Amino acid sequence: NNWAGLTQASIFELPYPERVQVIPAEPNDVRRAERAKQCMNWQLVFEMGDDYERSYDQLLPEMAIIGTAFKKVTWDFDEVRPRADFVSALDVIVPNDTLTIKQARRITHRLYQHKDEIEELGEGDNPFYANADKVGTATPDNETQPNPVRESERERQGLTTEHESNPNVVYETDFIGKIPEDGERKRYTAWVSANATLLRLVEAPKRITRKWIAFQFIPSPTGQFYGFGFGHFLKPINLSFNAVFNQTIDAG
Repeated sequence: NNWAGLTQASIFELPYPERVQVIPAEPNDVRRAERAKQCMNWQLVFEMGDDYERSYDQLLPEMAIIGTAFKKVTWDFDEVRPRADFVSALDVIVPNDTLTIKQARRITHRLYQHKDEIEELGEGDNPFYANADKVGTATPDNETQPNPVRESERERQGLTTEHESNPNVVYETDFIGKIPEDGERKRYTAWVSANATLLRLVEAPKRITRKWIAFQFIPSPTGQFYGFGFGHFLKPINLSFNAVFNQTIDAG
């Protein structure tokens, strides 16, 4: 927490520094680059201000503990502005042999959506989700990979059985591959429910509408994608302490 607090203070120390630098490609682009820089800094500091700061409140402590954290930058069509949301490393699946997030052939984001949200996305003549009616009520074990953080939250709230308050798990995956209907290698985005129901499959637009940013506390010494945090170094110490402590009790 001390490290996260000091880092947060250095990032948002007043007055806000310019966080975006635009480099002109040609000599006559200097004035246009300056206007673009002012606009992007305005969006970042003022239009995205609350979301931008709040995402760091969540991101910095988790990055120090787990070693990796993510930001998902998208365009909010309702508010007509960019968004930068924190996403836990527990909910992002990237091949561990990937060098950088830009080179990832597949990025999977584990979303938590309630049944009524999925049903709403499946309504209308041109629904966002197809087969939304095949997604049942969520249960704590409808996640293919257990999430200890959410399991703790459910236990604290008493949501240990099938309950309408339990969100469903939907996997949003950006990947490069072929589909039988096309046969050409392209970049696609797919939404799949935890019970393997394909909700939507679209070709990713050429214009980037979503960008992932990965933060690493200590890069992996073996060259793997996910970084190291304090948890990686404290785990063997805690295991050793617990073993010694248990042996002391048994000996007594």
